[in-house]
Amino acid sequence: MIAMRITMKNNKYIILYITIISLIILHGLFDKYIKIDSTTILLLLLIILLPYFHLVKKIKYGDFEAEISSEEVKDIAEKVENIPPDKEDLKENENILDIKKLGESDPQLALAKIRIEIEKHLRILLNIYIPKNLRHEHKLSLSKAVESLRKREIIEPEMAEVLRDVINVANRAIHGESISINNSTKLIDTSVRLLIWLEQIIVNHALRSAKTELIEKEELDKYLNAKYKVTTITPYVDGIQKNIYTMNKAEIDAFTEGYNQYAEFIVEVKKI
Repeated sequence: MIAMRITMKNNKYIILYITIISLIILHGLFDKYIKIDSTTILLLLLIILLPYFHLVKKIKYGDFEAEISSEEVKDIAEKVENIPPDKEDLKENENILDIKKLGESDPQLALAKIRIEIEKHLRILLNIYIPKNLRHEHKLSLSKAVESLRKREIIEPEMAEVLRDVINVANRAIHGESISINNSTKLIDTSVRLLIWLEQIIVNHALRSAKTELIEKEELDKYLNAKYKVTTITPYVDGIQKNIYTMNKAEIDAFTEGYNQYAEFIVEVKKI
């Protein structure tokens, strides 16, 4: 089934009227005289029905559907609700808040950004949990990446299913299928929950190796006021570059803001 929203301006009506009338005339001239047959009747019906086209919400044809339906979005949301709530929610970061705001004005672009965020989180999980010789990261599609993580029990089967659904809908929206702002907003809210859970999985991996100990305030002040040697690697195409910076805490905070957007990565932080 296909669903297409039809909205027409007055000038488009005029063009369509002229086109249809011209087709009727040409159809008659081609046969050397005008006769009433099924083609003529169909064209006349189009003229009669044309003023009512703005009332049409969907046109269905075969198995093709060009509008993402409310039922589909609702089904995805319900699947997310059924995922066991065994994870602590993280706060929505600025990037997620920007996507939610964008969804109010440009649903397709917002869903494209959601897809990018999902892909980024899945690639991080692949890098963390799957050995490089088994990863084939440049060959795996997103759906295969989800399946690979599911098989290794890194993400639950329920989450894998919803991720595939969201990726599918986002791909369709990116390639031109229409989606209402209301449906887009619901789908983005659902996707945000998935992103937060994926972030939690990433954070939990880092926390497994964490060791904690209590320190005195004097020691804390030393760390806050210290200088640090920060060593990074930048894998340029024409050569790998090692970078060494000297920074204080405030400079490190500013330096690492949005740091995962760059190819450069930190390999060592040492107090000096």
